[in-house]
Amino acid sequence: MNKFLFAAAVTALVSGCVVVDEQASQGIQPGLTKADRAKVANDDRGHRSRPMTKKGLDRVLKEYDANGDDSVTWAEYNDWRRARFDKTDTNSNGTVDEEEYVNEYEARFNASLKKEHARHQEQTKRRFAALDKDDNEMLAFAEYEKSGNGMFSRWDCDNNSVVNAVDKQCKKAHKAGKKHRRSFLRMPTSHSLRGFMRLYDANDDGEVSKREFDRERRTTFHLTDANKDGKVNFSEYADEYNARLDTAMQRTRRGAIRQTYIRFAVLDDNDDDMMTFDEFQLSGKRIFVRWDKNGDGVVSAADIGVAD
Repeated sequence: MNKFLFAAAVTALVSGCVVVDEQASQGIQPGLTKADRAKVANDDRGHRSRPMTKKGLDRVLKEYDANGDDSVTWAEYNDWRRARFDKTDTNSNGTVDEEEYVNEYEARFNASLKKEHARHQEQTKRRFAALDKDDNEMLAFAEYEKSGNGMFSRWDCDNNSVVNAVDKQCKKAHKAGKKHRRSFLRMPTSHSLRGFMRLYDANDDGEVSKREFDRERRTTFHLTDANKDGKVNFSEYADEYNARLDTAMQRTRRGAIRQTYIRFAVLDDNDDDMMTFDEFQLSGKRIFVRWDKNGDGVVSAADIGVAD
C-alpha cells in the first residue's frame, strides 16, 4: 500500500476513535455529536423547551424505552424514529414525500380523536348522572341550577357575586381545576378560569356577574330541552354536548393537518419535496436534546428538574 495512503488511513482511524472515545466519556451516543447539540441549541423551530417532569419522563419511557431499563438512549430513540420513518415511506423508495408524511400523521391523529371522542362520551354519562340527583333520568332546572350555583361559588372567592381576574388565585377552584385532565380538543371548561370566562362572559367584559351567569345557564338549559317539556333527558343532554364536541373535533383536526404540512416544509431542509431520514432526524435531535436536560446522552430520572 502506498505509504501516504496508509498514513492517511491510520490518521482517519485514530481520529474516529478519538471522536467515539470523547463521546463515550461524555455519555453521548454515537450519532448525536457536540455539533448536533450546538445546532439544536441555536434552533428554535417548534418543540418549546420545558422542564422535564416525572409525568413527562413516564410518557417518554412508555413510548421509547425499548429494553425496559427506565431510560432512553439516543440509539433507542434513533431506532424508534427509523422504524416510524420506514413505516411512513409507503413506497419504500428511501424518502418520504408530503403526501406520505401527512397521511401517516392523519391516520394517527384520527385514532387519537376516536379515543378522545369515546372518553368524552363516558364523561357525558358521568356528568348527567351526577346532575340527576333524584335518579329519574331527567334533569329538572332546579337540579341544573344547583350544580351551577356550586360552580359559581367555587370561583367567586371574595363572595362579591362577580367572577373576574381577582378570583384567579382562588385556592379551592384552582385545586379543583388541577384534578381535571385537559383534553387536546381544548373545549372550554369551568375547571379553569379562562374556560369559565369563555363559557359565561357573554358581553366579553372580563368578568361574570351572578346575574349574567344565571342568564347563560337558563339559556343553555332552554336550548338543550329540545322537546320543550321543561326537563332535559340524557339524549337531549348528550346531543347538545356532542354538537359542541363535533365542532371542536373538526376545528382541532383542521388545525392539526395544517400544521403537518408546515412541519413537512420545515423538515424538508433542501426544499426538494422529499424528506430523507437525516432531514427527518433534524426534528428528532431537537426533541431528544431538549429531553436530555443534563446532556449525558440518556433521558432518565436524572433529567427531572434540571434547568436548561
